[in-house]
Amino acid sequence: QACRIVPGRATRPVVPLTGAERKHYLMENRELDISNPVVADFLSQNGLLRKPGEHDLDLAYRFFCFISKRYKYGGGPPHVLSKLLSGTGSDCGGTSEIFTGMCRVSGIPARMLVGRLVDSKDVTKSTEDGTDHCEAECYIDGIGWLPVDATFALQAGESAVQHFGNRSCNLIVSSFDVDLPFQRKDRVGAVIQNGKLGILQGLAWWQVGGSQDASKDRKTIEVRWGQ
Repeated sequence: QACRIVPGRATRPVVPLTGAERKHYLMENRELDISNPVVADFLSQNGLLRKPGEHDLDLAYRFFCFISKRYKYGGGPPHVLSKLLSGTGSDCGGTSEIFTGMCRVSGIPARMLVGRLVDSKDVTKSTEDGTDHCEAECYIDGIGWLPVDATFALQAGESAVQHFGNRSCNLIVSSFDVDLPFQRKDRVGAVIQNGKLGILQGLAWWQVGGSQDASKDRKTIEVRWGQ
């Protein structure tokens, strides 16, 4: 995917979100615990509440600037918004959740894009910079889905702004959002586990049929998810 925001009007009409889509990308889940009082308190204490008349785009940009200056890259789970906010930093999944959560609690539809970085000339090859990656998008009326990669911004210094509104990497997206329905089956197809999968990563590079052959132990892992 490639995306870049430029001044001027959209070249084609922006399709507005349906009511169901807007509701989905504003909802709470296990990792984005936006109704937790800790989240609202953090935004208030750091001057991140919406100002009178402030546009969604301006507020989202303030979130991005705050994240790129406040946090450092590093760390990992727990990927829970209320815990991530008070930390010193996280990986790309955690950083994207911080931005997505800040937007959702402020009424801006937002989502995570979970996938894999690939070479621009051969999508079967990973980039030299890494493999799995997460970034975020927020939906702005009249603009559409706006890419935001706060993770790359953490390391970009003065050029951090280029990662707001621009997709700076080639990303094959395997899933949108977190907390996906997850079903595990045995070799004969019987369900042995139902639950939720935080993000579809690691197993994202599946082969035909939605399965990945784990050759070391000769077992087959199959991932299925619903809408």
